[in-house]
Amino acid sequence: MLNLVKRQVSQDKRRFQEDGFDLDLTYIEPRIIAMGYPAEGIESYYRNNMVDVAMLLNQKHLGHYRVYNLTENPYDPTPFHNNVKWFPFPDHHNPSLIVLCHIVDDMYKYYNEDPANVVVVHCLAGRGRTGTVITSFLQYIKLCTTPQDALDHFASIRSMKNKGVSMPAQIRYVNYFGELLSKQIYFVQTTYLLKTLSIGPLPDQGTNNVSYELDISSIDQYYKPFIYIQPLVSSSPSYSCIYSESTNIIQASFNPPIPLAGDINIRVRLINSNPSYGHTIVARASFHTYFIDGNKLSFDSKTLDIRNPFKSKVSSSIQLILTFSGSTVPVPLPESELIFLQQFYEQYTSSSQKKQKPTFVIGCRPKPNFVNISKSPQSDSSLVPSTSNSPLSQNNDSSELKTRLTPQRRSPLSPSTSFNQPKKSSNAVTSKLFK
Repeated sequence: MLNLVKRQVSQDKRRFQEDGFDLDLTYIEPRIIAMGYPAEGIESYYRNNMVDVAMLLNQKHLGHYRVYNLTENPYDPTPFHNNVKWFPFPDHHNPSLIVLCHIVDDMYKYYNEDPANVVVVHCLAGRGRTGTVITSFLQYIKLCTTPQDALDHFASIRSMKNKGVSMPAQIRYVNYFGELLSKQIYFVQTTYLLKTLSIGPLPDQGTNNVSYELDISSIDQYYKPFIYIQPLVSSSPSYSCIYSESTNIIQASFNPPIPLAGDINIRVRLINSNPSYGHTIVARASFHTYFIDGNKLSFDSKTLDIRNPFKSKVSSSIQLILTFSGSTVPVPLPESELIFLQQFYEQYTSSSQKKQKPTFVIGCRPKPNFVNISKSPQSDSSLVPSTSNSPLSQNNDSSELKTRLTPQRRSPLSPSTSFNQPKKSSNAVTSKLFK
């Protein structure tokens, strides 16, 4: 009965159903595993039971696996022999670009240490955040040559319905990562000066006695927005924000303009919401300012993250439009991160891993029909609109790097810590990790 419930929760995701196990766990490659959250207590009745997951990994890969926890929920790593790395970021979101590079770097180093080593990645459902990281890793180890190759490959193996990474922001960052590798970009924290913002039309709330709020934050300080506006409620001499009940559009202007740099998150939420709406985030977008081209950035219904239950309520004509009064002098990343990127790219360039068409995958019944992952077209560039210090820093001579740090522009694109820590609140954990 419990397994039936777990199968319903895991929906279309392929499960490991061998040797007496029945787990929400898929071998994307023989040494790359995607899985759902290894739960304890009541949660284990409908998710993977941590004991079962540990038993499987210890039976098949004892001493040769490392678990990557991408959720904001820490757990006791003892069942996994304390080899758990924790890189938390919110559900349905992407990590900052530099943190994504650090996750992939840690995975590569462990993966490359021993031909028997296996990397095990999970978030909550084992699809969105997990897929964002694994598809980036597939590009880095050269099993997939383009972001779309990686996204398609992950979807075809993880899901019986080819459902993989679906949130536009996560896909955008997979594309960012692919561009970093192809051009070996030492991305800088270009500061753009936000002059105006508009988003709408938003769902008409009628007489539900609700209103909207707008906030802007850096991705790694998600819970601490530096702009927090309630139209018709908030006021400030430095901005004007109006919500039109006739058009359901929020329009804001800023004087002086607001500086935006690095990984940015913009979201609109309901306040005093009707409980039937569930999650209060209506729409959001995240992006890195390095990839902005020009003084205008726009997102539409296909490139905004629109959450249930609002997908059916948001108009297909919704747009988020940002205009900028210009940009300031680019600010390079901290020297330690620039040195890290130099080593990251050199490691990628020197990698001898070659893409091979897989012939089998462990732990999938029925075995999927594999796709040729060698010649898929580049992903839809409309999903790419167009930081912070990572916990993993490295030291090296930076003299060669400094000679290579010349301003770089891109061609236009249309839009750990070790785990042994006490459990903390999401806010405290996230702010400490990305401090």
